Amino acid sequence: MVRGVGMANLEMRDNDKTKRQLIEELECLRDRVAEHKRIEAAHDLIDLALRESEARYRGLFDNVPVALYRTTTTGQFLDANPAMIRMMGYPDRTILISTNAAELYANADDRSRWQALMEQDETVKDFEFQARRYDGAPIWVKNTARAIKDGAGRVLCYEGSLEDITFRKQAQEALAQANEGLKARLTEIGILQEQLRERAIRDPLTNLFNRRNLEETLDQELAKADRKAYPVSLIMMDIDHFKCINDTYGHKAGDQALQSLADFIRSRIRSSDTACRFGGDEFVIVM
Repeated sequence: MVRGVGMANLEMRDNDKTKRQLIEELECLRDRVAEHKRIEAAHDLIDLALRESEARYRGLFDNVPVALYRTTTTGQFLDANPAMIRMMGYPDRTILISTNAAELYANADDRSRWQALMEQDETVKDFEFQARRYDGAPIWVKNTARAIKDGAGRVLCYEGSLEDITFRKQAQEALAQANEGLKARLTEIGILQEQLRERAIRDPLTNLFNRRNLEETLDQELAKADRKAYPVSLIMMDIDHFKCINDTYGHKAGDQALQSLADFIRSRIRSSDTACRFGGDEFVIVM
């Protein structure tokens, strides 16, 4: 009888232990389910935040009035905003996306230089080049771009912006042409001024200095000679019977005679001497 009671007590203790274990396992399972729900809720919040962030980015990308793009490292377009499509004159995003960026460059060397800069510095700022629109029309643009990397530092793609600077380039070219024209005009004016100055001080027939120049410079030469204490000599000459030459052989022959005498005087005086035609057939040499 005692043995039967002991066995019953032992079975009751085992049942209690099993119940406690089941309760503990149920509580553990409940905790795991609650944790799983918290994690799912957190993931949902993260997904929502990511979707909202992507929507904000997309809205900014599509609505900003600046031409934006993204390409692979080899130049294949991945994305472009409406401003980019309008600026380059493409019918829609799909056609532009199917294009390689190299096709936008009017000069292949410009694309090669841009690519080299990106590979070297992973960023390019204010790179100016002439581009081709979809219809082939040329425009000038300024390109600023950077490399986008993953967590390991590998370049994933390039993203950048384009600015239409055609009007500025045209204005610069027009200004440069105007400056060149102004320089040429100033040079021409300088030459004309020198010619006028020469005409004002030289006799047009003999190309010797004229009487006006002698009157303007003689006082200066005399003052200089007095200051430095050296002598000054004046020689005055004319052609005898010059009127007879004009009357007999004509004024053209008379002019030739004056020119011949002027050439003779030039060939006999020093570079420091001054010869002038004083008037008619009269000549003065300041030595």
